[in-house]
Amino acid sequence: MAPKAAATKGTIIPYEGLPPGWEAIEKPYLSGIYAGTTYIRFQTKDLRHKSVGSLKKAIQIDAEERGLDPAQAKAEYEQRKEEEKERQKQERESKGLLDGQRKNEAIEFFRSAHGKLDGATICQLPGWRGESKLLEKCGQLSARYYSPEGVTYALVNQVEAFFGFKMQKGEPVPDFE
Repeated sequence: MAPKAAATKGTIIPYEGLPPGWEAIEKPYLSGIYAGTTYIRFQTKDLRHKSVGSLKKAIQIDAEERGLDPAQAKAEYEQRKEEEKERQKQERESKGLLDGQRKNEAIEFFRSAHGKLDGATICQLPGWRGESKLLEKCGQLSARYYSPEGVTYALVNQVEAFFGFKMQKGEPVPDFE
C-alpha cells in the first residue's frame, strides 16, 4: 500500500457519487496564497488516470472506458445531484428554515395569529433555550436560539417562520399568550 499512498501525495477521502474503481484525494497546496489549505482531485485506484479535476470529468472518463454514453452518464449524475439538493431543501423546510417568499409568508401567518415574537418569549417556550454573546470587534450582541430538537436559529424571524410553517401545515405550536 505504501507505493500507492506515495503516488497519491494526499489523503484518500470518501466522496459521494464516484464511479466504481475511483477515489478522491485531498491534497494540500504547498505554496502561494492557498498554502496550507487543501483541494480535491480524483484518480482511478489502479492509477491509470490521475489528477482528474472534477467529478463530472471522472464520470465522463469512466463512461467512455466502459463503452457508455458520457453525456447520459453526466445527465444521470446531474439528476442525482438535483434530487439530493431537493432532499436537503425539504429537510431544511421541515426544520422551518425557509427562504424568500415562503419564509415571509410563514412569518406573516405566525404574526397574524400571535403577533411579533421576541427573544425572551422564545427562551420561555418548553424545551427552547437561548444564548447571547458580545462580539468584541463590533460591540454587537449576537443571539442564538435552540429548539428542543437541537436546531439552531440565529434570528427571531427564523423562529417565527418555523412556527408559522407548522401552523400552515396544521401542526400544533406552543401557547404564546
